[in-house]
Amino acid sequence: MTRLRTLCSISMLLVFTWLTPAQVSLSIPNALERTIKRKEPSWSLIFVSVRKTKEEDNTDFVWASGAQRITIRVNEYAAAVPRFTSTSFATEAARARTLLKDIGDEAYLLGPHAYTAAPVFDVVFRKGKVMISVEAGSAENAQRFAKDVAQVLPAT
Repeated sequence: MTRLRTLCSISMLLVFTWLTPAQVSLSIPNALERTIKRKEPSWSLIFVSVRKTKEEDNTDFVWASGAQRITIRVNEYAAAVPRFTSTSFATEAARARTLLKDIGDEAYLLGPHAYTAAPVFDVVFRKGKVMISVEAGSAENAQRFAKDVAQVLPAT
């Protein structure tokens, strides 16, 4: 009986230790989810994935409206995200890249993927300690959702 109590106590301690940091890091994803639900009522949240590492906290959202999908990736870091460089988009060399002035600290619209049948556009931006990627079937949707997300993030 004593072993069982000790094992339960240790298990509970491990569970609470594991859950506590995750609760603190979810403030931005929770605010983002509430904002998108309010500003984009025709879109439904269909998937959320939360991953925490030593370097960053990652939350992925997938929103749907009919056959359309939008994926939002939130990467939170311990320090401010540095400016994008020419190597930041090395894997996206074949895509058109347009600087966007009104989203976050620095933002780019990446043109459609060359390797997908349907067009896929991305808005990639940074604001303070957060880097966001919004992937959508149209440049307009990607930019609109990116603006919604940028408004949720803390000021830098």
